[in-house]
Amino acid sequence: MPPEEVTRLDAYGPQITTSKRSKEVELRRALACAEWALRVVGRPGHGHLAHLVTEAREVVQESFETLRAAGVAAASARYVYPASARLMVRAAWVDEAVRVARAVAEQSGWQAVPWEELLQQLLEIGSNSHA
Repeated sequence: MPPEEVTRLDAYGPQITTSKRSKEVELRRALACAEWALRVVGRPGHGHLAHLVTEAREVVQESFETLRAAGVAAASARYVYPASARLMVRAAWVDEAVRVARAVAEQSGWQAVPWEELLQQLLEIGSNSHA
């Protein structure tokens, strides 16, 4: 991230610090990252990143399958989802967003990465209107 973008990011510090955190909210934020990655690579002008659409969709699909399998296994053990499966899925979705942001920045320049749109969406998740 270029220095001028870091300055813009720093302005969100207070909101980030006070944002709601819970397992459910963090899972919803991670899913929002995966969805953002799919939207970004699907935007006009990003045709050179078309291969990432397929890869991003595969990550999301594999993640849902992992959660579904973990849920079935956990049901017999009286848990909702094992923490390790949730963490693995969240990490995969967030990593996918980072990978897409890097690819877009490398190919089209950092100005083509709508990171602020994603950050605002993530902050909104878990706010009073989305709690």
